[in-house]
Amino acid sequence: IVDALALRDSMVVYKESHTWLADYVGGLDIFGFRQVFTEIGAMTENCAIAFGSQHLVLSDHDLVLHDGSNAQSIADKRTRRWLFNRISSDRYKRTFLAADIKNREALICFAEVGYDYPNLCLAWNWAENTFDVRELGGPKTYSARGIIPSGTSTTFDADTPGSFDAAAGSFDDQTYSQFQERLVMLDASAKKAYQFDVGETF
Repeated sequence: IVDALALRDSMVVYKESHTWLADYVGGLDIFGFRQVFTEIGAMTENCAIAFGSQHLVLSDHDLVLHDGSNAQSIADKRTRRWLFNRISSDRYKRTFLAADIKNREALICFAEVGYDYPNLCLAWNWAENTFDVRELGGPKTYSARGIIPSGTSTTFDADTPGSFDAAAGSFDDQTYSQFQERLVMLDASAKKAYQFDVGETF
């Protein structure tokens, strides 16, 4: 098993070249398994994302959108050739997908030849069915979505004088909106998290 991700009432189980559905059936078996795709799998972990009632998965040869029964390739031949010629064969296991719901985009983040971590992404806008290429601004290792508080808050780090327990006031006490879900990318080497779409830059 490479990865697994929920889809409606099922669990989609990705192998390298096959895809299975696991459904709760009860009884002695507890779960029932059935193979749904014989030529589609996940390139590596974190190469499948869910949005709505569909999954987007990067296999070892294609970028596929499916609903658990029907699958379609979303990239034309030229786009597929560009993507798979750019992904480093030594660092392909560090590839990951990210769903930017706010902008209706899926980001396929990968390391180019000569890079240790993903430095580039192919962005697919599912509302307009368009692709474009973006630089990640340095090595990124993972991505997640969440509520990002707005405004500036008090922070505490190694450069802050005194100790945490002795600090006066409250930390991260600010208003936020439950509707402001944003995409955050992590950089393990710099030990930082970067919020997307702040200001005029990607």
